[in-house]
Amino acid sequence: MVYKIDLVGERVNMLTVIEETEERKYGSVVWLCKCDCGNYVKAHTQYLRSGKIVSCGCSKSKTWQRKASELVGEKFGRLTVIKPLKERTGKYKIQYLCKCECGNETIVRSDALKDGSTKSCGCLYNERIHQIKGQKFGKLKALKIADYKKKNNTGNIWECVCDCGNHVDVVVNALVKGHTRSCGCLQDEWRKQYSGEKHHFYNSELSDEDRLEKHRYVIHGSNGKKWRAKVYERDNYTCVLCNEKGGDLSAHHLDGWNWAKSKRFDLNNGVTLCKKCHDDFHNKYGRGDNTKEQFEEYTKAGE
Repeated sequence: MVYKIDLVGERVNMLTVIEETEERKYGSVVWLCKCDCGNYVKAHTQYLRSGKIVSCGCSKSKTWQRKASELVGEKFGRLTVIKPLKERTGKYKIQYLCKCECGNETIVRSDALKDGSTKSCGCLYNERIHQIKGQKFGKLKALKIADYKKKNNTGNIWECVCDCGNHVDVVVNALVKGHTRSCGCLQDEWRKQYSGEKHHFYNSELSDEDRLEKHRYVIHGSNGKKWRAKVYERDNYTCVLCNEKGGDLSAHHLDGWNWAKSKRFDLNNGVTLCKKCHDDFHNKYGRGDNTKEQFEEYTKAGE
């Protein structure tokens, strides 16, 4: 025989059971309860007997108020906590209304106060910004706040002079944190110092001709690409030797790139070759010191 539990009149923490309702939840009876604060709340048998519910919710509110009020009156940097706010932010972090020594009021999260990441309404940051005048950061010396018409006149951007004599505008955080230490000349010096054989990607197995062949279009950027495109277009994207159209093509210099400098981007000094013909030519005549006469000789030999 199953006996029905009657909880009417029983007191569970801050709740007093008033009556049984017709509702059922999780197979349990739902009871109407009165909280010590005067509010009414419904709770089922399992929650009442296990102690998972202790009030109408006011106890949580009191716990929050007690926890939030712990920081009231305390001072963090230039900020004094006035009162907690009901609005939460950032994973339910408590926010406080604080008064700064300068007289301004500001809203700050509890974690920002405790870990020291916020120590003022912003006046401390502005003061520190103006104190960097004349200081050196790497090769840069801060001269004055950059004269901008936009929002940068707050001191976020400074005009600096580099040891090399160049003037440059730099974001103040990049100066203070060491992200920017020159006008760019420091990077140029590094490149000169670690270029060539000193560079960590240097391949000692490549000959000078191979290295020039591999990097010539990269080094000369758009000029090489434009020249190559014009050669392809003139030859209708067809190899002038085997008449193969499209595919993997190369723009071949008749007089070599390394010695005929004046003809590097001369359209008449280039012809379109397929990969097979291009590789076969260089296998026979090598790379780097090629001439137009060599190409004519190679063409006649193939006829």
